[in-house]
Amino acid sequence: MRRLAAPLLVPLVALVLGAACTDLAADAPCGSDRACGGGLVCAFGACLDPLDQRLTTVDVEVDPGAGSGLPVQNVLQVNLSTTPRVDVALRPGVSVRGSVTAGEAPLAANVLLRPALSIPGRALAPLSSTDGTGQFSVGALDGARYAVTVNPSEPARAPYYAHDDEPFLVAGDDGSFDLPPLELPDVGPLVRGRVVAGAGVSASGIPALAVHIERTDGRRLSSMATTDATGAFEVALAEPMADVTLVVTPTGDNSSYPVVAVPGLTLVDGDNPLGDVELGDVLAPVPFTATVVDGTGAPVPRARLMLRALVGNGLFELSATADGQGVFDLSLVPATYDALVLGSPDAPAAGMLATPALEVPVPPGSPVVFRLPERLQVAGTVLDEYRDAVANAKVTLVRIGDVDGLPEELLGELLVSFEAETDAGGRWQAGVDPGRYRVSTRPPPSSIAPAFSEIVTFAPDRSGHDVELPPRAIVAGTVLFEGAPQDGAWVRVFSALLDERGAAILVGEGMAGADGAFEIGVPDLVADVTNPNPP
Repeated sequence: MRRLAAPLLVPLVALVLGAACTDLAADAPCGSDRACGGGLVCAFGACLDPLDQRLTTVDVEVDPGAGSGLPVQNVLQVNLSTTPRVDVALRPGVSVRGSVTAGEAPLAANVLLRPALSIPGRALAPLSSTDGTGQFSVGALDGARYAVTVNPSEPARAPYYAHDDEPFLVAGDDGSFDLPPLELPDVGPLVRGRVVAGAGVSASGIPALAVHIERTDGRRLSSMATTDATGAFEVALAEPMADVTLVVTPTGDNSSYPVVAVPGLTLVDGDNPLGDVELGDVLAPVPFTATVVDGTGAPVPRARLMLRALVGNGLFELSATADGQGVFDLSLVPATYDALVLGSPDAPAAGMLATPALEVPVPPGSPVVFRLPERLQVAGTVLDEYRDAVANAKVTLVRIGDVDGLPEELLGELLVSFEAETDAGGRWQAGVDPGRYRVSTRPPPSSIAPAFSEIVTFAPDRSGHDVELPPRAIVAGTVLFEGAPQDGAWVRVFSALLDERGAAILVGEGMAGADGAFEIGVPDLVADVTNPNPP
């Protein structure tokens, strides 16, 4: 394979954008520069100093296209400082080959290559499986560094992590790269115990619960076990560990128990008996029926219900979907619950309802009816830097907190979002639940205005919001492979500032033409600060 000496990216013009690994949720929210004061700039919902070096940092992603045979690749931490010219020299793919064994026996496993560096939320992690001899081959990017995760197919084996401290460099001069053998220990620490509920002589083992051990950051370190009829379990680790946490969770076969964690464990080679893992007092589940109606009294089909309660020594959580008649028919552990109910985003009369202190079991003769409020109608106009209306722009509102900006833990991983599109006059309207939102606006390709993202709080007294798009700067360049234009490559530009989910914010994208050339408009927030009153 021919190694390319050309740099992947040359410097760009000083435009905008954010700070690497900086979560915008930690900064004071803003909707425009006027909300910041003190000469600060509102960058994607956060007030920053206009001289902040982070405002000239972006990450670039290039997808050469499926027909090219080339992998997607990134250019990270680009300082946009001198020129708007970008010439991208694509690097080839390399086949990383290796083997996985346990003792001297080949091991069936999935092998994942984890990039040492990536755009947050856009990790490109190649995956492959071993064959009958333990061999694997997985595509990677020439010149990139990776760590390795091995997930054995056998449930009783622990995952194995390699090259975390020193990711290996892929250098495949002939199109391939041989990784040293991955040798998993045949026997590592074993952790045995029993999961029980109740107290004293009445404590009994609980079957069909899942057990694993994880690091403080949530990385799973052990095999997965399911408690047997007596509540007993055994999990294995690949190597000794300190300050780790054993976690017991409910399963589909036994969903009426809380999540319980035992932190601060130190595990050594050989047996590690834990004794009883106590769930505490957990009562038998009881029937629970509830109906969801909207503001007009009509049933709300497919409404979502999130429940959370302290039960025994842990936390019990449940998420359910109503049937076509808006009815929930569940079995719940007796407890005092926090409940959150909401209709689908396209149901303006079925908004979000929080119900604290919901007692289960419900007193006889007291049917539970969740009456959802109407959603708040919010509206505004999308305007470009010249105060002209932008038609056919897509406006996406993603909920990130309540009206005070506080996180809503009951929503869990549920993403609540609403969509709107501007009319010929640039006007948009949507029905949303009062709260804080990340509002992302994408003008049509025919517009000279750039994409934009900001944080806005909507409430009954704050239901209007005009999206004021910043000036646009052009990033132009070519995509080449071995000196030849790469027709059809898709180029995306991301802010290095992260949104509330820890993902980079897309600020511009475009396709390279037959000559490999592209032009991408991105928001120029620095220019917006230096010229706060554009013509």
